[in-house]
Amino acid sequence: MNFNQIISDIKQLVGLELQAVNPSTASITLVSIDLDKNRYIVQPSDTKKQITITSDSPNHEIIKCIRGIARSLKRLRAGSK
Repeated sequence: MNFNQIISDIKQLVGLELQAVNPSTASITLVSIDLDKNRYIVQPSDTKKQITITSDSPNHEIIKCIRGIARSLKRLRAGSK
């Protein structure tokens, strides 16, 4: 699996209701992902308000994970050359 496959898999989650790990937290729908602007938009199931999360937001775990995966893949590629 490479970075592009991971991004492709994440993009397939757009429009799906995602269950929270914590049962007391509302599920969310991933509305959109914009990798160029380092942001994604979610909508909690308990509200109609959409929330935009960017790399500057306090809750930007997905973007941090994607960047970490990209760095790891770059290191792996560099080591295999």
